[in-house]
Amino acid sequence: MEGTERHFDGNWKRTVYCGQVSAREEGQEIRVNGWVRKRRDLGGLVFIDLWDHTGALQVVFNPELYPEVHKRASSLRS
Repeated sequence: MEGTERHFDGNWKRTVYCGQVSAREEGQEIRVNGWVRKRRDLGGLVFIDLWDHTGALQVVFNPELYPEVHKRASSLRS
């Protein structure tokens, strides 16, 4: 597995707002910005409730898919 360098190109511009994400984005790469309202560690997975002015989005970080991203998500605080 590669680190986050493969997944982040330095562009912070969002492609969709948190409250606008729907099933049509499933399987696609999207960029969202917001603030962490809550973080939970459950069974190795990290769950982040990310908020912006349009609503909330739950983001799941799986250590088996992207260990470095999961490690960074584990350190996020609200």
